[in-house]
Amino acid sequence: PTTAIVRELAEETGYVSDRVRYLGSVNPNPALMGNRCHTYLAEDCRHPGGGQDLDENEIIDVELVPVEELLGGSRNGEFDHAMMHVALEFYVRLGSSAS
Repeated sequence: PTTAIVRELAEETGYVSDRVRYLGSVNPNPALMGNRCHTYLAEDCRHPGGGQDLDENEIIDVELVPVEELLGGSRNGEFDHAMMHVALEFYVRLGSSAS
């Protein structure tokens, strides 16, 4: 998964990072599937200017959002996907364990 996240970060966003940290994984629906959702944090991202390298049917708009907006709820329900909330919780736990 680590190799895939570095590649996908560059392909889907145009950003790269030399500091990718594994935060954890969950099974999104163990009653029906055996897949896992892995969460990583890419720190000190930079945009080298190459842009996205999307597949033919991929449509991805990159929007930079300050973490404070997500944590403070000012995005007002915009993020309603369960895996997004899991990733944000992993991030919050990382901050509390760093102190």
